Amino acid sequence: MTKICPNCGTENSDTAVFCQSCGEDMKKVATSTKTASNGGISGFWNNRGKGGKAAIGIGGICCIGLILIIILGGMFSSDQTTTTDTNSSSVSNSTSDSSASTTSTPTATTPTKVTISQLYNNKIKTGTYVQVTGTVLQSDGTSLRIENSDGQDIVVEGDSLNAYENKAVTVVGTYTGPNSYDTVMGSSRTVPFIENAKIVS
Repeated sequence: MTKICPNCGTENSDTAVFCQSCGEDMKKVATSTKTASNGGISGFWNNRGKGGKAAIGIGGICCIGLILIIILGGMFSSDQTTTTDTNSSSVSNSTSDSSASTTSTPTATTPTKVTISQLYNNKIKTGTYVQVTGTVLQSDGTSLRIENSDGQDIVVEGDSLNAYENKAVTVVGTYTGPNSYDTVMGSSRTVPFIENAKIVS
């Protein structure tokens, strides 16, 4: 025989004056026999004291909170990965566009200013893009022969090289080193050559 506490549902002995769990007055509580209704989930819950019920409730809340944290953490991690991939793709595309732009826009070459004397004395490296000034000795439209005040002359070849004799001109072109040409007198001379040239002044 037992007494069931009407406050917390704890089983007490039939001689109990107060509930052993919550201290409820048990004097007016009738004794009863333990039945099957105290079994299962309902019986388990009814048989728990206040402390037991509170512990179970707190444990349940903690479990739910932990599950929510795991779910939210997974969502945040996924969003962060997507953002990183998007940023990496943007940087890659930006770099590619920049490279393409750089490639498609050629950089202007600045000629190296030299003298006829420097060319005569092999002071300039073959293949250098040069600018040189001299006085026109001969001109036939596609080539010029110009000289300095010391009588040193060079041959300049290119398109539209029209200039009057005895006129000072400045040309730019690629220095190709010493080359030979035949004079009108039938002799051969070796002088510095500038090719792919044009008159700039």
